[in-house]
Amino acid sequence: MNNKIYIVVEVEYSSYDIIAAFDSKDKAKEFLENTNTDYYDVEIKELDLNPDTSKYRGMKHYLIYMNKKGNITFLSEDDISIFNFNKTYETFFVIENESKDIKLKLMFIARDKEQAIKYANSRWKKIISKNGWGKYNILR
Repeated sequence: MNNKIYIVVEVEYSSYDIIAAFDSKDKAKEFLENTNTDYYDVEIKELDLNPDTSKYRGMKHYLIYMNKKGNITFLSEDDISIFNFNKTYETFFVIENESKDIKLKLMFIARDKEQAIKYANSRWKKIISKNGWGKYNILR
């Protein structure tokens, strides 16, 4: 199996966009020949066909929403997939559409629900202690 991908990119003064991706160099070249621009180029990327997932074995991906009082208003637990290996955690504020309430949204990987809740509470306490509820820069 070919472990390379050929990505056609558009590179201009202030932008970089992926236009197309191919599994062979010939297909990428053919695509370039059929375009009428000097801004396209082909980049070759190696695919990791066997990502090291051992450090995530037995862990789950969690999504938790908390309100200002520290109550968990939503919690979901999912198996880890290849798509969320790159982001082991994210924390940010969201505003609910209907109630307009600000919620703390946390996404991360944990061993179990107990560890997930402990981590969420820790982040919430840090934000509250700094009087940072709803302040996006407090999360950095």
